Amino acid sequence: MVTNPFLGPSVASRYARARPNLHGEAIAAFSDAIGHAKLAIDLGCGTGMSTHALVGIAESVVGMDASPDMLAKSRRAPDVSFVLGVAERLPFADRTFDFATVASAIHWFRLAAIEEVRRVLSAGGRLAVYDIRFRAEMIGVDSFGDWMAHSCTPRYPHPARNEHDLASMGFRSLGSETLFREVMMTLDELTDYLMTHSERIAAVQEGRESEAQQRAFINESLAPMFQPAPVRSLTFGITIELFRVS
Repeated sequence: MVTNPFLGPSVASRYARARPNLHGEAIAAFSDAIGHAKLAIDLGCGTGMSTHALVGIAESVVGMDASPDMLAKSRRAPDVSFVLGVAERLPFADRTFDFATVASAIHWFRLAAIEEVRRVLSAGGRLAVYDIRFRAEMIGVDSFGDWMAHSCTPRYPHPARNEHDLASMGFRSLGSETLFREVMMTLDELTDYLMTHSERIAAVQEGRESEAQQRAFINESLAPMFQPAPVRSLTFGITIELFRVS
């Protein structure tokens, strides 16, 4: 069974401070194809970083998430609102939105959520699904990739995720793109970031280790890789696919 692990105040606090904000990069990649939307919705918005990235292409933006703790960390702004709720039961009328985004969240949605997204999008409305992926690459430090593959990944198996065939559910692909970006991080910043991944959150939630034990394992393992440089460059990939309601 697929369960969204991104719940709880500790997870939300760490997510808000540790996740690199690359959402603007993703939005810019398809902004020309979208043009200008009157009303957009960001589903599974988390702490709202992905929601605020839509301000430039929509007159009004709604962010929606199932976690009140995540929404409590969101930044308020004019023309941006946030709603607590689940994607499988969207509290909006048919054809309300011109544009929808789902950032690093669609694999937590059940099938009903895809049907709901199609229902609330206008005829010809667009859906952008994108994921900001950590590539387990530290520039100039090959031992980091080895540690991720042989020490970290076996210790933290990935939780089950859903897969959805959007083309079979009334969405026509308009194209896809992959971007690569480098983000500078200190040891503590990288430790915090790795602790925002679902597999490590699940390890704590399932009682396999405490947050303190997890932090010590990661921090002590990576400390030698930050000598003598206190800051390292990590590679991220942004995979984007744009759809239109058919």
